[in-house]
Amino acid sequence: MHSDPRKVLINASRVTREGIVVDLETLEIYSGKRQVKRRNPGGIVQWLADENGALVGAMRIKGSSSAFLRWDEANEIWREWSTSSIDRPGWVPAWFSRGFDRWYVASWVNTDGSLRDKAGIFRLDPNTLKLGESFFEHPDVDVSSVIGCRKSDQLIGVTINAEKLEQRLLDPACSKLVAPMAARFPTSRVTLMSASRDENRFLFTVWSSTDPGRYFLFDRTKGLNELSISLRSTWVS
Repeated sequence: MHSDPRKVLINASRVTREGIVVDLETLEIYSGKRQVKRRNPGGIVQWLADENGALVGAMRIKGSSSAFLRWDEANEIWREWSTSSIDRPGWVPAWFSRGFDRWYVASWVNTDGSLRDKAGIFRLDPNTLKLGESFFEHPDVDVSSVIGCRKSDQLIGVTINAEKLEQRLLDPACSKLVAPMAARFPTSRVTLMSASRDENRFLFTVWSSTDPGRYFLFDRTKGLNELSISLRSTWVS
C-alpha cells in the first residue's frame, strides 16, 4: 500500500455453508500478521481498492448476472453501479483517479446504449453513471486492461492482445521514454513493467517469440542497464 509499504491487500478464502468465499484482508509483509478488512457478504468474486488500500468496490456474481458494486464508506452500504448478463452486457471499471472524480471503464455498450461487438475503454461520469467519450478501442479484440500513472494521476495507455500482446502508450512523454528501447530491440517487444514513485527509474522487459524475456532498468540519470535476471532459465521450450 502506498501509505504503508509494509502492508499489502490479499484475498483470503473462507469456508461457509454455501461454499468457499473470498474475504479482503491486510497482510503485514515482515510479521505475517493478517487482519480482516472486509468480510464477503456473499457472491463477491473480486475486490477493488485504491493505492492506499481503501475499499472502492467489488464484482459480484449472482446466477448468470454480474454487477459492479461501489462501496459507500460514509454510509457503510454497497451501491450497484453496473450490471451485466449474457443478453445485456454492461461495463466493468478499468481505472479511477486518486480523487475518484475521473473513471474509465471497459464497456460492451456504446454511449447511446447500443451493444458493441468488442469492449472499448470509455470515460464514465461517477455522478450520473453515464458513459462519456471513447478513450481507446480496437476493431478485432476486447480492450479492458489499462496503464495508469501514479505521479500524474492520469490514464496513459492500454494493453491489447491481438496478434501479440502489446502495450499502447498514448501519453507522449511515456512514448518518448520507450522509443529508444524499441529502436534498440526492433524485433522484440518492449513492455513497461513498473516505475519508482518519483518516476525516475523504470523497469522494462524485452521479449519475443524466441526469447522469454530479459529485464532492463532505466534510470533517468544513469541510463539503461540490463539486470542479471532472465526468464530463459525457467522457460520450457
